[in-house]
This record gives sequence, C-alpha cells and structure tokens, in this order.
Amino acid sequence: MNTQANKTKPNKTANGVNKPVDPEASEANAPVAEKLKKSLHETVDALAEKAGDAEKTLRSGAANSSEVLNEKQQQIQQSWEASSVRKFAVENPVATAGMSFVAGALFGKFLSRN
Repeated sequence: MNTQANKTKPNKTANGVNKPVDPEASEANAPVAEKLKKSLHETVDALAEKAGDAEKTLRSGAANSSEVLNEKQQQIQQSWEASSVRKFAVENPVATAGMSFVAGALFGKFLSRN
C-alpha cells in the first residue's frame, strides 16, 4: 500500500481538477472551529440571559403601570361620583344635552372659520 495515498484524499475543485486534501491539516483546524463554536455558544447564552432580564424588567414595569392606572381610575371615578357637574347632569338631562349641543355648534363654527 502507498502511504502517501492514505494521507491525502482527492477533492474536486470547482473546475473539476482533483486537489489533494490533507486530513491532518483539517484536524489541525478543528481547535479553531471548536473555539469559534464555544465562543458563539457563550455569546448566545449571554444574549439569552440579557433578554430574559429585559423581559422581567418590562413585565414588572407593565404590572406597576397597570396598578397605577387602576388607582388613578378609581380616584377619578370617586371624584366624578362626588362632583356637582354629575349631580346637575343627572337632575337636568335635557338642559345638559342642550348645553352640549350649543358648545359643539360653537366649537364647529370656530374651527370652520380658520
């Protein structure tokens, strides 16, 4: 057996010419590939961790915002229930509708002039 034939394998290039490939050379490049693979995995893991932290922060902020909005809504509802405007509107619905119509007509006139 030819020892040279065992070390190299033919590899066809784009133009069809056989080019010998040295398996020892490709094995020598394996550590580089492994380093690259390890580096990419570490990068993906770090990004996944940061994305998880960002998601937790966003969810916490959204929950806090929701609580604040609910509190404000309750305060406004209580303020409206106690207001004199609501009392007048409930006691005089026709007058309230008339005033709303007049206010809307005046507002429309002002907008149409400009």
